[in-house]
Amino acid sequence: GTGLMSLPEAILLANGDHVNSSIIFDQTVFTTPKTIIETTPAATLSDIPSGNLSIADFYYRVSAVTVNGETGASPEAHIRTTFGFNENTVAIHWSAVPGALSYNIYRGTSTGGERLLATVSAPTVSFSDDGTRTIAAQQTTTFGSRASH
Repeated sequence: GTGLMSLPEAILLANGDHVNSSIIFDQTVFTTPKTIIETTPAATLSDIPSGNLSIADFYYRVSAVTVNGETGASPEAHIRTTFGFNENTVAIHWSAVPGALSYNIYRGTSTGGERLLATVSAPTVSFSDDGTRTIAAQQTTTFGSRASH
């Protein structure tokens, strides 16, 4: 066997039963737990009067990529650009996530409709969306599946 005891067996042993038994601990179970990052903090947005984005509503999310994979995305941030037609840039800023190697920035034109816009390397914690990058129409992202609860 593995040398591991079930919880009922361990309780019996602790209560004095099986006094001639010995317990062999699997050391891999007792290693230091890893910190799990559920989500990236919310991004802050600002509209800048230059660029190629039109007057519209834009929704953004940011996620960190660590050695363990992509974290859950940040809460959705919304902005309505207000400068002239095709004259807007959205500046996106977020807080650093410990252990992040890079960040994925997602943009959509409807709530919950964000798709990957760009990836930036850490320690960068900002991105300017001037509307010149295109998003693949067929790409889909489900943010709810990334976060652990």
